[in-house]
Amino acid sequence: MAKIGRPSKIDKVFYENEKQIQMMVEKGLSNTEIADFLKISESTYYRWKDSHPEFWEAIKDWKLKADKKIETSLYERAHGYSHEDSKAQWVENDVFDPESGEWKRTGRWEYADLTKHYPPDPTSMIFWLKNRQPAKWRDKIEQDVNLMGEITFKVIYDDGPAKSDEDNEE
Repeated sequence: MAKIGRPSKIDKVFYENEKQIQMMVEKGLSNTEIADFLKISESTYYRWKDSHPEFWEAIKDWKLKADKKIETSLYERAHGYSHEDSKAQWVENDVFDPESGEWKRTGRWEYADLTKHYPPDPTSMIFWLKNRQPAKWRDKIEQDVNLMGEITFKVIYDDGPAKSDEDNEE
């Protein structure tokens, strides 16, 4: 039996723009922003999610890949890390030209390899611990205070010594 209605544009829209969509998902753009880029409504985006599993699996895989990059970065920031880098520096020289009898300024680029060290970041540590061990590291500590028993109040008058509730009953 033939399907009724207009055919889906997913083949044209999604598969022709797959690389751009992957980049958008990995950069963290929202579903709404991706739908806008594809020039489809958000409801069509979610309909495709339900009716085309290969579409949604691709989106989920790309989101997972982006999340893994962020997790790795957070882990490195929380623990501290090092990486190799290089530094370029312009070094000037004054050279005497015997033919003209003048000093001339020359220069050259010098390159140095180095290792950059980044200490552990306390904010990343706190974020990590609050999410991994919320009961131990949350800001708000709930205290269960149940008072059982009798409470005695003392009433203090300006004109004399303090009297307890028992003294007032007499």
